[in-house]
Amino acid sequence: MNYKCLYSIYLGFEGIKKDGTFKYFLFKDRIIYNMNCLLKKKVFFFIGSDDTKENQKKKIILNNINKNHQKNHYKKQLIQTYILSKLKYKYTRYFLSKKKYIYFIYKKKYFNNIVKYIYIKEYINAENYSDNYTKNINIFIKYMAAEYYIFKLKFNISDKEFFISIFYRFYIFLLKDEIIRKYGIDISKDFDNYHSIYLFLKEKKYVSKFYTKIKKQILDEYNNLKIFINDKKVDINKLGKSLKQIYMYEAFPYLKDINVNKKTMKDINKIIKNLKNNEN
Repeated sequence: MNYKCLYSIYLGFEGIKKDGTFKYFLFKDRIIYNMNCLLKKKVFFFIGSDDTKENQKKKIILNNINKNHQKNHYKKQLIQTYILSKLKYKYTRYFLSKKKYIYFIYKKKYFNNIVKYIYIKEYINAENYSDNYTKNINIFIKYMAAEYYIFKLKFNISDKEFFISIFYRFYIFLLKDEIIRKYGIDISKDFDNYHSIYLFLKEKKYVSKFYTKIKKQILDEYNNLKIFINDKKVDINKLGKSLKQIYMYEAFPYLKDINVNKKTMKDINKIIKNLKNNEN
């Protein structure tokens, strides 16, 4: 059970390198990879979503784990959840509507990161910028500063990977109209892959502009945002008090009934022991 740690800054851009080539792709097992990143402290919290039917499906699969000889991501995911519960990770829900919610898995010391994450997502990015960041450079800078703030709250990895990700996830779409106007090329249709886009943008000096001028503007705006967030301590503390923190075994009570063979349980306990030792 040596699961990889492959984190997702943005879905679909996992492992993308500066030149637009990919190291790897994530598909159905990305939840497993992200949970493992949580255990390896590459991320400070895990974000997911769930519903009653899905919980019931997981319970059924968990209780029949010995009968299922096929490798499936549910089995791995539930074992990983069990490990997190034994390490006393906590669980918090945030409701987006009456029926729809997201949940967070984390160590208690990172709870404030989650509160700030929710505040920025709900009250800064969502309300102020919408889709206009692809049309206006000033809005783009503010939006990316907020994304960078979120990145720093969630990830324990180098800034380099963040800026590579936003270059392909956001920046090239900001350039779309300008590229059409100047060169008659539609950047979203006229290239076979991101590597080809990179080579074109590098030739036209857009890559160097991004990593010098645009990156500096994002970091400057990020510093302004930090001051703004500090001034919102009352609102953020109020949001934090409205969120209930419980342990994983309370959120997923069926984990206590985990039904695996002796060898699998021995492997699980060995992982838990090693992780506990690393925390000390």
